[in-house]
Amino acid sequence: MVFGIILFVSSGFISNQFTEVSDVVRNNLRIILMVFSFYVPIKFSNALQIIGTLRAGGDTKFALFAEIFPLWGFGVPMAFILSIYTSLPIYFIIGIINLEEIIKFFLVLKRFLSYKWLKNLTLEAE
Repeated sequence: MVFGIILFVSSGFISNQFTEVSDVVRNNLRIILMVFSFYVPIKFSNALQIIGTLRAGGDTKFALFAEIFPLWGFGVPMAFILSIYTSLPIYFIIGIINLEEIIKFFLVLKRFLSYKWLKNLTLEAE
């Protein structure tokens, strides 16, 4: 949450570093960073659980599924549909596309709480 707050607070400073672009682009960048800052805690949690817990516990197939399904089942199709068939602002589209992280969060949380990810990765003594 700390990184999300830092990104939100510093979004104006970051966008003002781009002096060679128009004010509209700079403003859109600031809003995109602000929208993205709300997803930072969820993105970090997903990365921690998928890379740190599921893969380390031996559940690499589900980790792969948890990464690919929300991205290609929701994120990419929504990016295509919203960018081609709507006139929504880019920051709004990014906010909708990042809902894939929430889908991923609940998939991973359900798997984590089921303890199905916990595999014995050691060799048994014979």
